[in-house]
Parts: sequence; C-alpha cells; structure tokens
Amino acid sequence: GASIVSDAVNTLDVYTNNSNRLRINNSGDVKINNTRTTSTKFQVVGGTASGTAYDVAVFAGGQNSTSGSGARIYLSGCENDPISRGTVIEGLMTNNSNAHSLIFKTSASAAAPTERLRITASGLVGVGTDTPVTESGWGNSLHVHTSASGAHVRFSDGTSKGTNSDGSL
Repeated sequence: GASIVSDAVNTLDVYTNNSNRLRINNSGDVKINNTRTTSTKFQVVGGTASGTAYDVAVFAGGQNSTSGSGARIYLSGCENDPISRGTVIEGLMTNNSNAHSLIFKTSASAAAPTERLRITASGLVGVGTDTPVTESGWGNSLHVHTSASGAHVRFSDGTSKGTNSDGSL
C-alpha cells in the first residue's frame, strides 16, 4: 500500500509497497528514493546496484514531433531571478521527426543567458554559433565535425585541419 508519515524528527516520508520513495527533511531537503545523509538539497537515486546505468530523470516539454519543443534546466547563483540569469542546458527539437540539439547557454554580468555551444542531431559541434551545419554560420567561432573522411576543425578565418594533417592546429 501507500502511506504518508511524519515522524518525531520533523521529516515527511512517502512510502509505496513499504519502501520510502520520497523524504522532505526538517531543512527542506528533498530526497527521492534515497534516505541517506547527503549535503545536497535535492538528490535522486535511480538504484544502488553496481555496474548498472539507471534512467534517473526525464525532462520533457512540448508536443511530440513538433519542431521548437524542448526542455531546459536552469543553473543559477541568483535565486531571486534564476531564469533571467545564470546558465542553461537545453534539449531542443529541431524538426518534426524528433531530431534534437543539445544547447549550452551562459550569461554575462546582468545579462540573459546566450547560446555558447550547440551539438546538433547529426553530431556537429558549434562553439559561438547556433548553426554549425552551415559554413555561413561559422562567424567568430570554432566548428568541429566528423565524417567518413575523418574529424575536422574549422576556425573563424575559414582554415581547417583534418585528421590527415600533421596534427597541429
């Protein structure tokens, strides 16, 4: 069965099948599937078996197969305005066939987060550009990609070095 329990040390526990699934302690820390003592405010443990990768969290946003849908995780040192300042990790659907880019944003002083790095669905990496798949998007950036002919790095001046070069950049 399921139960919600408050005990003498002022914790709130939620149980299902006689196992603790969620705990909010007297400091307001939230533990999901974990009652161990840690110094973090929020901790999720998917499981405890060694050598096993667990699906621990899913963040999703938007309708299925709709370009422009996605989800963001905000990391900020500014608790009173965390969405307008700080850093962002974003998964963004880029077409109506579920292709996604992974985007990293950071903010300068008193500025909203700006895209700094993008990994496209095809594996292209753009630093300083949100369009690493087109040569015209290089701007003042670094463009890295791999293909059947090898890995290549292209700099903002248009020069490049591939894996068949002498190895210097």
